[in-house]
Amino acid sequence: MNTYNFDEITDRKHSDSVKWNTSVIAALGGNRDAEPFWVADMEFNPPPAVTEALKNRVLHPILGYPADSKRLVEVFSSWLIKRHNWRVPKQDITFTPGILTGIASAIRVLSKEGEGIIVQTPSYNPFYTVIEKSGRTVVRNPLLQKENSFSIDFNNLEKSLADPANTILLLCSPHNPAGRVWTYSELQKIVTLCETYKVAVIADEIHADLAYPEVVHTPFSSIAGNSISVTFMAPTKTFNIAGEKAAFSIIPDPVIRDQYKTFLESMSLAHSTIFAPIAAIAAYEHGYPWLVELLAYLHKNMELVDAYFKNNIPELELITPEASFIAFINCKKLIPLLPEPDKNPITFFSKEAGVLFHDGSWFGPEGEGFVRINFGTQTTALQNALERIKGAVWKLREKT
Repeated sequence: MNTYNFDEITDRKHSDSVKWNTSVIAALGGNRDAEPFWVADMEFNPPPAVTEALKNRVLHPILGYPADSKRLVEVFSSWLIKRHNWRVPKQDITFTPGILTGIASAIRVLSKEGEGIIVQTPSYNPFYTVIEKSGRTVVRNPLLQKENSFSIDFNNLEKSLADPANTILLLCSPHNPAGRVWTYSELQKIVTLCETYKVAVIADEIHADLAYPEVVHTPFSSIAGNSISVTFMAPTKTFNIAGEKAAFSIIPDPVIRDQYKTFLESMSLAHSTIFAPIAAIAAYEHGYPWLVELLAYLHKNMELVDAYFKNNIPELELITPEASFIAFINCKKLIPLLPEPDKNPITFFSKEAGVLFHDGSWFGPEGEGFVRINFGTQTTALQNALERIKGAVWKLREKT
């Protein structure tokens, strides 16, 4: 019997949510009334303990400077043991106000202007921005697509790693948007190559806690050996508290760790807001049962989308994810059916089905012909959206 009601619908239309902002929705898909399935936050209430902890703090009327929370690192350390069977010395952990902030900081610590940062593409678009705005160069390691999954092109990766101009591999693990949880064997190959060519690894593992039970996520720094590594994790995607800027870096090398901390301090980024630690502690201490039920719910939603496409809309193919609540949809069989001049599937889904997805090209040219769906929503909403998409595609077929 389930304890948590993930079927409960909470109206977010007037909650300052970018996902539900009608101006943004209109700009992206041309229909301000389209239902959003794009940006990566879920439609579920966080664990009750998180909401209660925040409510209790707000009851105190003074919101002054918070003291640094030693308990925060202790709670996160315990979470790593519970969720990933990974024992990390507490001194290796540093609080960071957001993973992108951490990645940008680590790039500046581990590389120089003009150097190359290797990214496995298609990739989360802000990676490109952070790299380029840092004065570094994006070096693409395109993933290989085979059937409904992606894999690493190790031949191409080694060529990039062998170039002395490239000093960092920015590893997204689990990968967004490919949905892959890299295997232990794949990660070991990366470790060996990066040790050989003296390339540091920055691992964005924000979706790590959301790996499905049938796969095992291996934190990169847990097997990094002698290679330089910085691993980032956060409670934000896991517990649907993305608006709270809370993340953690794990840096085994003490020299690199001190340099990283110094950089954060130099940019006045070493301290948290008053609410982020409260939400994170409550989530990590009390949110595990909620997460277990969430993963089961997400997996059923993912299977629903996959089966629906196969049975009703063969023009669309779900790239089956191994983690999280987002996935690529291959639209390449649909695009030839779309009317001229706009053959953009985003516009088609938005205007004809009232559903806004994330444009695959946002993740780079390797994402063209795809859209990304956020299926972290109530099953009824997902079912209704699928039926509208089916109606739009079937109508399109009749015209061709």
